[in-house]
Amino acid sequence: MEKLARILNMIKALKDKKFTGYIKINFARGTVDKVEKFEEILKKDK
Repeated sequence: MEKLARILNMIKALKDKKFTGYIKINFARGTVDKVEKFEEILKKDK
């Protein structure tokens, strides 16, 4: 449960910083196994 709370806090912090990527969360046997964060570093303005 602690990992889930940490993930939610991380998502809230990323939202405040206007995160432009995606998060991949892998579960193994019902628990959080691995969290990966991918962010777009080059953004095209239209």
